[in-house]
Amino acid sequence: MAGQVPDNEITRKADADLSAATNRGRAVVLTAANGCALSGANGKAVGILDNLPILGSAARIITGGTAKARAGAAYAVNARLASDANGRLVTALADETVVGLAMEAALAIDELREVRVTPGATSESA
Repeated sequence: MAGQVPDNEITRKADADLSAATNRGRAVVLTAANGCALSGANGKAVGILDNLPILGSAARIITGGTAKARAGAAYAVNARLASDANGRLVTALADETVVGLAMEAALAIDELREVRVTPGATSESA
């Protein structure tokens, strides 16, 4: 398993309690309150959650480089990845918003696998 090498991070206030261990590695979106929350299905995620903040505390979000991301299903190396309904990464369908590119294959749900974080791309351009 390869390591995590973020080259860009931001912090935002957690608009929910994200302290459960299974939240690390999930895709997050920015909120209207200038905070962050877990991404929903095909959400416009800005990056991958890298800590376990409680409500109102600082969430560290990897927005570039590589990160350990939580799988929502099995996927192949080099797959373009989008968020599922729970912020986990799954193979992106045509025209879905891509969160990252798989650097490692995932074999099962909730595995932490290395991805190259590429928020905002579409599955056609990532």
